[in-house]
Amino acid sequence: MELKISCSVVLFWIALFCSSDAIAQNHIALSRVGKHATQTYKIDVKEKASHSVTGEQASSFRVKENGPGKYEVELAPSQKKGFYSATLEIDQAGKKHIYKLHGVATEKFEGSNEPSLYKIFQAIGVKADLGGDRHKYSTKSDKVGSSLNIDNFRVAKGAEQVSVTLVARYSPKGAPEIGFAINGEETLTPIGNLADKSKTVPDAHQRILPAAKKGTASFQGEPNFKIPADKCPEKFGFYYKGKHYTSLTSAGKSKKAKIRHTSRVFKVENFLGRSLKNAYLICYEEATNGDYQDAVILVEGIEPVQP
Repeated sequence: MELKISCSVVLFWIALFCSSDAIAQNHIALSRVGKHATQTYKIDVKEKASHSVTGEQASSFRVKENGPGKYEVELAPSQKKGFYSATLEIDQAGKKHIYKLHGVATEKFEGSNEPSLYKIFQAIGVKADLGGDRHKYSTKSDKVGSSLNIDNFRVAKGAEQVSVTLVARYSPKGAPEIGFAINGEETLTPIGNLADKSKTVPDAHQRILPAAKKGTASFQGEPNFKIPADKCPEKFGFYYKGKHYTSLTSAGKSKKAKIRHTSRVFKVENFLGRSLKNAYLICYEEATNGDYQDAVILVEGIEPVQP
């Protein structure tokens, strides 16, 4: 399969649920805003086939056939904002490939135009309780839905590495740094940076699966960074250096923050259709409004340190 990425901002998740006769299992998240060119997902099943898109919102997805068994899928909703879903079925003489299509359209960049964390979770296939769909969540409450308060993690028993995937980013432009945090901001050890916007990728700061400045690309949810277990601190939290302050997973320890909870942490068991173990989503706030999607990262291979 070939994936073509173009600049945008609509959250778009395609998940392929495989039956026993399916060729492979594939999941992808894409983004777009307004009339900007959409990201597309190319499918090649190698042989001649027929296809259909079904569901009440089927017309919101465009499937172009580029030759025998070759398809290009894009989100093309009639409305500028909203959540969309449909099912794509490709049939090769009885061998069926089923794709579940989901998309969230946003009208413009930044501020109230950005998608809620709830819609981001929908788009990437994460099942976690956020306590509802809203643009702003409490920055004071100790819990938001099923969020957890965890001061320290450690490498999970038996894990050979800690993997970090950049899941989403809806923040000001720049190349913010993420890394391990020990005792609040006392010791910050960088893992890497998110890529800044550019002429070729003007939405790098406002998209699903954003790129890293250096590291592995994550077009289908592969980890951007892999840290060997013996290179990780004995116990650690995580940080994100935003525009206004350094956000931490430890509540109340960000020195310049005017809010207590500069992140929300959720234990997750699935991501883009993939089953997870010892995995947590860390959702950062870098201002004060509590949207918690300035940066969202998935960390695998960790477990909480009990107080």
